[in-house]
Amino acid sequence: IGSPLQKNIRVTRSALWFIQKSKKSSPAAIPVVALPCTAVLTAALTESSFPMPFALLNTCGVAYQSQRAKVISSKLFNCHHRHIVFTIAEELRHISEGSQLLDVLFRSAAQTISDWLYEQNHSRNFKAGMICGLHTFGRDLKWNPHIHMIITEGALDCNGKWKSIRFFPYTMLRSRFMTTLLFNMKSALDPDSFSLSDFNALTNSLYKTKHNGFYVNAPPADLGSTDAIVHYVIRYIGRPVMAQSRILPMMEECAYWYQRHEDQEKVTVTESA
Repeated sequence: IGSPLQKNIRVTRSALWFIQKSKKSSPAAIPVVALPCTAVLTAALTESSFPMPFALLNTCGVAYQSQRAKVISSKLFNCHHRHIVFTIAEELRHISEGSQLLDVLFRSAAQTISDWLYEQNHSRNFKAGMICGLHTFGRDLKWNPHIHMIITEGALDCNGKWKSIRFFPYTMLRSRFMTTLLFNMKSALDPDSFSLSDFNALTNSLYKTKHNGFYVNAPPADLGSTDAIVHYVIRYIGRPVMAQSRILPMMEECAYWYQRHEDQEKVTVTESA
């Protein structure tokens, strides 16, 4: 480690571990560039003194997560909060990839909650506090857009009176979210990218197979506090795609592992470098 940009940088234990693994995987030592912040990434890549190839280590991930968590926490009400995850069917992922339909995910998740609260009492018109974040990949790094929502366990009515809400019927929310999302996607669909007739056929197929709706998870908070929930969510929406510890020794190919949700099995994936 020897670039002028690396002075006074604390290299983390995981970074050193990654360096050691990288060197063991190749006959020649791999030069390493440890950056204190992603803001200097562009400058670093233009430095002619950096040999190629090199291992790029970002050392500011934890600091960034902590900073973002503080900003989000400052916007929350002083009450209990719930973490809700809204997912979409695998058959819809390719339609949303690289398009404005990602905005539909945000609107549909918020609308699902808002419509449910409105039905609790039309005249009181309850409004909850919500913060949503988009996560675009799963543990296997494949395209899998889904929404992480932090929501108040309660709502204000039109007169400013608070009502505590500790029960979230996510069995109902699943079918409601599916209906809302499919309707909103159809309205926002670009016919030049995906034909309306094909989307209608796909919608009919999903209603026949997804009897319980799209997966929505809203378990009671088990993380101890609202701050803990915020930090947990930030880990998903404000981090690199994977921890350095998940990258395996590599040469012409890159290998990494992830723990599969369905059965908690450890799966190794090999990709071309």
